[in-house]
Amino acid sequence: MYKDKTITVVIPCHNEEMGLKATYQMLPKFIDHIVVVDNFSTDRTFAVAGEIGAIAVKENEKKGYGYAYQKGFSSLPTNTDIVVTCDGDGTYPMDELTKILDFIIDENFDFISCSRFPLKDKQAMRLANKIGNWGLTFWFLILTGHYLADSQSGMWVFKKDVLIKLHPYSGGMPFSEEIKMEAILNSQIKFREFHIGYKDRVGQTTLNKLKDGWDNLIFLFKKRYEIRHRVK
Repeated sequence: MYKDKTITVVIPCHNEEMGLKATYQMLPKFIDHIVVVDNFSTDRTFAVAGEIGAIAVKENEKKGYGYAYQKGFSSLPTNTDIVVTCDGDGTYPMDELTKILDFIIDENFDFISCSRFPLKDKQAMRLANKIGNWGLTFWFLILTGHYLADSQSGMWVFKKDVLIKLHPYSGGMPFSEEIKMEAILNSQIKFREFHIGYKDRVGQTTLNKLKDGWDNLIFLFKKRYEIRHRVK
């Protein structure tokens, strides 16, 4: 526990046996639960999840980043107060978690999105990824009227009870920007960004940068239209 709050970390994984180990090594000792979602891995990801003492679940019916998170959120222990998310590749600084938890608890925010920009380590992200992120973040601003430094960040810290106010459904990579759009446009949710570090990934990436970027952009427009016309 941290400040009387039960903390659960959710990590979606596809072939991240090495990255998962690196991520686990950064986790503070006060973490109460780790939920690892194995999404169609062909390596030892699921076995490693068990070795580190995580709640290991499989999403082998639908392949995708969003589907993995939906499975993870439905598998949260009932006593969870605060949910923390991160990729299973060792890129997100889980050793900085204390500062973020202090911020969300002491300032009474509901949803924190952890921004990697400006990069503390300029070599931690490839140029193509930077350009894609900047482009998608620009359109996020245009569509929502809210500035984010990093619309694609995969590290979020939020109160568990916020989930009932959010309605993300994307099964793929757009889930990351979708959940932020849901939170930032909901007047009942106190949303804020928090600047973090970022590391080079452990293992090989499975992203298709051009396809994933295009899919994310199309989804941004679709999601904004749906929220605007949602029945209150």
